[in-house]
Amino acid sequence: MIINPMLPLIIIILIGAVLIWLAVLMPTKLLKTLGILTAILMTLIGLRPMISDGETTILKNNLDVIFVMDGTLSMLAEDYKDNEKRIDAVIDDIQYVVNEIPGAYYSLIEFDNQSHINLRSTVDANAAATAAKTTHQLSELYARGSNITIFKDDLKKILESSTKKDGRKRIVFLMTDGENTSGEKLENLADLKQYIDGGAVLGYGTQQGGKMKVKDDDEYHYSFNTTDTDSQYLKDWSSYPVQAAISKIDEENLRKMANELGIEYVHMTDQTNLNSLIKQIKSIQNTEDSKNDYTYTDIYYYFCWPLLIVLLIMLYLAKKEFI
Repeated sequence: MIINPMLPLIIIILIGAVLIWLAVLMPTKLLKTLGILTAILMTLIGLRPMISDGETTILKNNLDVIFVMDGTLSMLAEDYKDNEKRIDAVIDDIQYVVNEIPGAYYSLIEFDNQSHINLRSTVDANAAATAAKTTHQLSELYARGSNITIFKDDLKKILESSTKKDGRKRIVFLMTDGENTSGEKLENLADLKQYIDGGAVLGYGTQQGGKMKVKDDDEYHYSFNTTDTDSQYLKDWSSYPVQAAISKIDEENLRKMANELGIEYVHMTDQTNLNSLIKQIKSIQNTEDSKNDYTYTDIYYYFCWPLLIVLLIMLYLAKKEFI
């Protein structure tokens, strides 16, 4: 078993100590005991214990594969294949690339209103796939329009860091629909070209476009001449009667960015679109010595249910004690 703390270890220890101190101040012995148990459970969750799945062989190669992932609302548009969301296709494609190019050093940048480095240079393929799957969905309440070059500074940081490592090759996958709705001029990406050895701008969406589902339930039904079906979708408030907003791919922007980065543009309609590109990438990779290591699975969530039960009991007892 190992631990992989969710916060710096010293912070977790301090939080645990404060919780135990608060527990000691509880008015009854039972509440004190439950309070200490709560502190222990929360500390265990924060430490994120993991158990081994067994030994595995880890290959390493000379590739830094950097995924730049569009996390804006337009990526919720349902116009990929059989009405799939664009963002789901992106997540599947990241998993596909990771499977096809094992042993690389993976990084992930996600951008919406801001740019976030969600993962930096790890050989853990599971971590790369998980980081993509746990991308957060930007709320329509906070969406202010997207600038699809907002990731530039973060991408430059990772690329420059990679150049300091001997023999590294940098592969960039920019995964977006190219829709720039912020009204801001796109930044020129040409100065990043010198760092990049391969990859592609992967475009998602269609010219016909798709609606963006932002609500999974029918809890927010509008009464602005919309149908029940459309009530779960992002609205175009500039029209009357109000209709579901439509997002369309912008291939002009996609080709422009690909040209500036010195990589090709691929309109994604199926994962097979990546096959020739992956073949090119494999031609420049050199596999380093492999080593045996262990893979691990999270078990911290096993402590969540006991924690919830203890908190509910404490709430019940506290209510009886103080009310």
